[in-house]
Amino acid sequence: MEKNNLDKKGIVKAFTKHAELLKEITTVLHTQLCISPEGGEVEEWQERKKELIKMLRKMMGLYGFAADLPANEVGLDAHVSISSMSNIQCSFQRIVILIDSVYEQPFEELYMDSLSAISDKVGEAIDVFHRMLVDYPENPSSIEEGTEQIAKIERAVDEENIIISRQISVVTNGDAGFVCYIMRKVVRELEHITDYLKACAESINEM
Repeated sequence: MEKNNLDKKGIVKAFTKHAELLKEITTVLHTQLCISPEGGEVEEWQERKKELIKMLRKMMGLYGFAADLPANEVGLDAHVSISSMSNIQCSFQRIVILIDSVYEQPFEELYMDSLSAISDKVGEAIDVFHRMLVDYPENPSSIEEGTEQIAKIERAVDEENIIISRQISVVTNGDAGFVCYIMRKVVRELEHITDYLKACAESINEM
């Protein structure tokens, strides 16, 4: 069967579907991260978890365009972007598992503020990513501009994470209990998502 040999425009269009799904995933996850585990209903989390898992599985079906990538530098850059996108997917999966392990555990209010703040920035970065892809056909410079914006958000998330880690250490007197450890892991995965998103955008920009 002959390959379609997608050009950059076709590859960008394919990644737009991933971006749309990431926006949905982030919205559901942000709703959950803004609710204290001990204050939310178990049934609500179970429903959100099912929804998140369903969307993450759906994402697996969006990589089919890889069969039509050209055997050149554009195709190689696209594969780098695919790798970054699959890393984002894995980070979201890990977050679901982590939340599941601390649901209904006693929770410090600081964790909620921390998660909400970083989750907001992750959502903002994904919105920029989606918008730059959608705008590309009419505005070819949108990807370069979007990549720069995502890089700024990624740096802000790194800085926020450093501040949060210090605050948590003060509040817990350096005691890294189970919940504290898990929440640090959630924050770290959110940080990774912005790292991977920046890498994905950079690879698309280099095509």
